[in-house]
Amino acid sequence: MTLRDRLQSPKALVRVGMLCLLVGIVAPRLLHPATALGSDWLDAARGVLYGASIALNLFAARRSGRRHCGEEG
Repeated sequence: MTLRDRLQSPKALVRVGMLCLLVGIVAPRLLHPATALGSDWLDAARGVLYGASIALNLFAARRSGRRHCGEEG
């Protein structure tokens, strides 16, 4: 099973999204840049991780919602 096949599942997308969020939250506590430029790069990386987390979670919600759309009762 390839990575592309695994990422078709909404559960896998949520897991990857939550991992991005976790790394974004924990990174400033573990990494202490010595320069202002390093601090700026860390902030940029955190922003990318937060954005990836939001995008993956929304994509997973949309993907899981499609299966139930139009079904009643």
